Amino acid sequence: MIDCPFCPDNWDNLDILKLTGIGAILTPLNPVTEGHVLVIHRKHSADAAVNPDVASDLMFSAALWVQKRGIEANIITSIGPAATQTVFHTHVHVVPRRENDGLHLPWTGQVKP
Repeated sequence: MIDCPFCPDNWDNLDILKLTGIGAILTPLNPVTEGHVLVIHRKHSADAAVNPDVASDLMFSAALWVQKRGIEANIITSIGPAATQTVFHTHVHVVPRRENDGLHLPWTGQVKP
């Protein structure tokens, strides 16, 4: 899809760290922690609810990324604008976490230090 920033036609414009069997792993424009990456599928679908097989592939790739690095992380995807989705191509954020890293997710009840 030509107008989708995450479709393969536009990969030359992305900071791709690794190509995988299903897609690519890239650095987001505004990482929220050191090591934050996006896992994107080569096949276009608007979000995880549109094509659960694509979502499954992405979650598997994200889990392998975390496992191989021995890190703790949030693995997050959003479905729809109300859930903060801004790019409508299914993707997963892998957000590495460290004790007292200062990143607070609104539903955790964490108190800022």
